[in-house]
Amino acid sequence: MKVLLVDDESLALRSMEKLLSKHGDIEIAASLMDPRQALVFAVEQKLDAIFLDLEMPEIGGMELAARLSTVQPDVNIIFVTAFDQYAVDAFELNALDYILKPISESRLGKTLNRVRKALAEASPDVDAQETGTMLCCFQSLHWIHGAAGVQSFSWRTNKTQELLSILLHHRNGPALHKEVLLDMLWHEQDPARAGVQLHTTIYQIRKMLKEQELAVQVVYEHEGYRLQLDQMRVDVEVWEAGLLKSPELSVAELGAHKRLLDMYKGDYFGESQYVWAESERERLRLLRWTYLQRFADFCLEQELLQEAGEAYQQMKEQFPLAEDGYFGLMQVYHKRGNFAEMKQQYAMLRNRLQEDLDIPPSKAIINWYNESFGQRA
Repeated sequence: MKVLLVDDESLALRSMEKLLSKHGDIEIAASLMDPRQALVFAVEQKLDAIFLDLEMPEIGGMELAARLSTVQPDVNIIFVTAFDQYAVDAFELNALDYILKPISESRLGKTLNRVRKALAEASPDVDAQETGTMLCCFQSLHWIHGAAGVQSFSWRTNKTQELLSILLHHRNGPALHKEVLLDMLWHEQDPARAGVQLHTTIYQIRKMLKEQELAVQVVYEHEGYRLQLDQMRVDVEVWEAGLLKSPELSVAELGAHKRLLDMYKGDYFGESQYVWAESERERLRLLRWTYLQRFADFCLEQELLQEAGEAYQQMKEQFPLAEDGYFGLMQVYHKRGNFAEMKQQYAMLRNRLQEDLDIPPSKAIINWYNESFGQRA
């Protein structure tokens, strides 16, 4: 996060520099005493935030803020002053925050979190800008078409849905031999009738894909069938590629990471729970869990408590017998001073482990919990 400091008092600038130096993601682009220099600097340098003193000679803080907003409309302005009578005027200028001197570390921390959140929300969504069609396997088999959004298939039978799901599951491999498909879907029927069922279902899939005008073909080769997608994207592939190229976890990139997490709409073919998809379903679940835990722990460390709480809650829902989600929520509530909720999360963890596994929580969590209540006392 690149910030500019503007104050006509050198001691105030040094004090702010010292406070900000304790935050590793802050880059102080300049500390200026002259408002006119600040205007020139803002023209030359892209800034994320400006800490601006209100009481300055020649160009007052309000006027300077208005000029800076013209130069950089998206910059986050934080007013710093020893007087509180300007608060209403400050927020009328769409200032992000208003801090009274002398500035405490805790108050500055809250302001920086507000800036980080604003930057994360303003981060461009690259995936949302992409056009075209995407087949989706998360939660259920459906497709998304540009601005039209989520589209559903019109299934003639459950076998039609499952056969297309199987072909999509094996999209990167060779054609599935028809005997394999017959054994997977119609093993209980005599071979002649099962063969007719397969041909009929393939016909229904091809007709449906044509009616939906999807650039997807069911190709017959080597006595089997495969799905030809051409340039069609698949959500699980887009999601995994996004994980691999995702930026390093930082507050400035929080929005990009949240969008990746939001792409996971549900487990792989989770609505149908196909047995043949179980291995891939568990692999993706663990991949999401690992990524979600890193995200949650980072947010907790940065005291982005709402984001951390939401992520830990998702962890708890996905793996209700894992301690991590409960413990994360306990730490969130502890930081908020909500000891009743912290106690409830601990009780839920203890009861769940006792009922399902006949074990207590780990010693580390028990010790942390007891120490936390000891500190409270």
